[in-house]
Amino acid sequence: MRKIECEHCAIRGHSIVQDLTPEDLGSFHSCGVSSIYRRRQVIFHEGTPANGLYILCRGAVKLYQSDRFGKDHILHIAVPGDILGELPCDPMGCYSVSAEAITDSQLSFLPRERLVPFIEKHPMVGIRLIEALSKAVSTAHKKVRTLALKRAEGRLAELLLSSPK
Repeated sequence: MRKIECEHCAIRGHSIVQDLTPEDLGSFHSCGVSSIYRRRQVIFHEGTPANGLYILCRGAVKLYQSDRFGKDHILHIAVPGDILGELPCDPMGCYSVSAEAITDSQLSFLPRERLVPFIEKHPMVGIRLIEALSKAVSTAHKKVRTLALKRAEGRLAELLLSSPK
């Protein structure tokens, strides 16, 4: 797998950098680090310091938590354009989940110390970031509601109806 640049990315029109000029896109590139992760490679672990965000550019990544017996519970399958991780208000905050590449994937890592000044210069990126994170919170709330309020039969029916054909 070869890296793709934001200028040639198929999902750029739906990403947090969709409004950036070519010059500002260059600044965005210097803000983060783009890396290729191979299938089954762990990107970050639950409980490790959350010192930045990841943007999934290509591939698929599972977000999961492990129980005390070592069993993994998949919470979400991220697709290109998704934001992974948290950017806690407390610089000592930690990731609440682990992330592992399901397929060969390309991610951009945006460290906190570079991302905040970039957003100060490009407020629309901050607004798009808030939109993406709000969508993730909304999706999580819907999943919690489904788990808490529906019986197993209803959850299975919903899963079957929402699965891609």
